[in-house]
Amino acid sequence: MTVHPVSIARLPSLADHLAEAARSGQTDWAVRLVDELGVPVDSPSEPGRLTALMRAMANGHRDTACALLERRADPRKKDAYGNDALFWAERMGYPELAMMLRSEP
Repeated sequence: MTVHPVSIARLPSLADHLAEAARSGQTDWAVRLVDELGVPVDSPSEPGRLTALMRAMANGHRDTACALLERRADPRKKDAYGNDALFWAERMGYPELAMMLRSEP
């Protein structure tokens, strides 16, 4: 039997899991990753160095975005292209999420 080494570079990081949870609106999983597994809420992931909040906003997941904001996600954080969560909400056609962010203190 041949054993092939696994490249750690190919394994998804916990930040990647958080990004996927946010992108797909899996609020409970995103919360667990941050609260129980200690994934930093503003961890950027590839492609584009987007945060979980940016991905939730870009995909219209209000509940997930709110949960991330409750955990102190920074809506002003920028991705690799200089865009923030507000940009992604507006760009992807979620004006109600953009309005929610504008009302954040």
